[in-house]
Amino acid sequence: GGGGAVGGDWDEIDGENPGSVAETYGHLWKVMWLGPVQTVVLVLMTCRLPFAVTDSSTHLKLVEYGMSKEELAFLAPLLIPSGILTPMALGRYTAGARPMNIFLRGMPFRLIIGALFAVFLPLTRAVYATKTAGSPPYVFYVFILLVGVLYDAASNCMFVAQMAFFAKISDPSIGGTYMTFLNTIANLGGKWTTTLSLWLMDPLTIRRCPDDQPLPIPLPIADDSTSPDAQQCPVLLDGYTVQLAICFVIGVLWMWALGSKVKRLQELPEEAWHIPKTTTTTTGTAAQEKDGVVREGDVGRGGVMNGTSGDTYRGR
Repeated sequence: GGGGAVGGDWDEIDGENPGSVAETYGHLWKVMWLGPVQTVVLVLMTCRLPFAVTDSSTHLKLVEYGMSKEELAFLAPLLIPSGILTPMALGRYTAGARPMNIFLRGMPFRLIIGALFAVFLPLTRAVYATKTAGSPPYVFYVFILLVGVLYDAASNCMFVAQMAFFAKISDPSIGGTYMTFLNTIANLGGKWTTTLSLWLMDPLTIRRCPDDQPLPIPLPIADDSTSPDAQQCPVLLDGYTVQLAICFVIGVLWMWALGSKVKRLQELPEEAWHIPKTTTTTTGTAAQEKDGVVREGDVGRGGVMNGTSGDTYRGR
């Protein structure tokens, strides 16, 4: 009595037919048109907008304001424990039926920590502008590390909750393809927002030029203080600060507009995220099912043994 799947004998695995690659992607194409999935795509493509400038430009601004790349490289490994401990602490909360509650709680926390950069970056500029020999005071590095750990913890809260939600709604009949699709959308949501933020950095930087009229002038920000153009047109309002304010407003509007939708999504039954299984049954197969006997070949063709009682014969 063959018990496992050997060679080409992949009839059923936990009641699901794995299908071919073409069938799997055809199934995924149908999944993309499900209403709940389209709402999730909207959420994933927009939920990173409130953090676009902090994710894309904060480290660039630190270097611009005087912090060396070596100092940044030294601080980065100190954030690793946060990335390890946060998922461990959240495991018990994201394993339930409503993992996105953690996502929604982490979002305002991350938004508030991001707003602190409006104070933190001018402080960095002042520290490095006034320092003489040696490094800035240790309390400055402690402050940097504290803000970085808090922001990283909030980011991990959202990421862990998001992945738990993906695992909860994914259709097992197409394996990891469903999860890969959702992760791809999430990654696209992060990339287009940071790209847009970097593109808008110069146009949103307002400088005061010799005619005393503040105008947005695209000048290189990597050498802001030393270039002749920058000296003639000093910065009146940094594009980073402008974007930080805009992103904060977007974050508040996002939570107001989409927060309730996210809560409703996790209340949906699993069937709402899956393509309905269609059963094509021939006359002979239906007759055999009525008698309570279905042969192996008929199971593969008709798919009628999913949840029915009866004896399945394997070549006997």
